Amino acid sequence: MTALLTAPVAPGSEAAEPVEKTPRKQAPAAAVSRQKDTDAPEKQAATVTVRVKGLKNSEGNVLISLFNQADGFPANHEKALRAAVIPAGKLNEVVFKDLPRGTYAVAVCHDENESMTLETGFFGKPKEGVGTSNNVRKKTRAPTFSEASFKALEPRRDIEITIQY
Repeated sequence: MTALLTAPVAPGSEAAEPVEKTPRKQAPAAAVSRQKDTDAPEKQAATVTVRVKGLKNSEGNVLISLFNQADGFPANHEKALRAAVIPAGKLNEVVFKDLPRGTYAVAVCHDENESMTLETGFFGKPKEGVGTSNNVRKKTRAPTFSEASFKALEPRRDIEITIQY
């Protein structure tokens, strides 16, 4: 779910037009038009398309989680901004639409036993296939949000993640 946040208005206050004592000089129409065009892309939504490569089999599901914050990244898909669960044999790509432009990171888990959690072994090493945006590979720890993050500032951003077992 995406929510738009606005600045709160203090109780009892109303928005009022500012009073100008001297008339303002109007900018030429072309300048005003250019300003609106410059501001428009910042207000448009972004779409992030995630392609997953390297699944070793078609068993179970693939959990794909899109985070906009470090909290919960990469293992806690419940704290993700958006998440998708796709049968491994039917996975082609996942498209996250209508995102505010900003910084994101994607975490992927090949949940072969369909437990909806990342199975780990000794010292927290994953027993199932995992991957993150930027294809960050760490032997002794999970990648951080900062290492896996990318900016979605254009209308469309494509990400390709290779699963590591």
